[in-house]
Amino acid sequence: ANPVDQRYSVNFIFGCEMHSSGLFHSQLADGIMGMSQHEAVLPRVMYDQGKLKHRMFSLCFRREVVVSKKGVSAGALTLGGMDRRLDSSPMVYAKNLARTGWYTVYVKNVFLRN
Repeated sequence: ANPVDQRYSVNFIFGCEMHSSGLFHSQLADGIMGMSQHEAVLPRVMYDQGKLKHRMFSLCFRREVVVSKKGVSAGALTLGGMDRRLDSSPMVYAKNLARTGWYTVYVKNVFLRN
């Protein structure tokens, strides 16, 4: 078996879509990943099973000029920490305002640069 597969594999049960409204056929995103503090979400399970060093994640956003159904490199989600190779400006941290449930942050402004 691939050592990388063993390093990050976990026992995890994924949900199943029971009804389709057609939204996933018309948007570029191809799925939904729950990001709550619940013990049954993938990042928490990976942390609890010792696959992630830290119980944290980072989101890196960027805007692409060309968009197609074949995909777009519009950012990255990093589990268990951050990847400084993706930074083009200083990291901005957001305090989680909720103790349970969904992550809740206060967003004052969002700026996108070309």
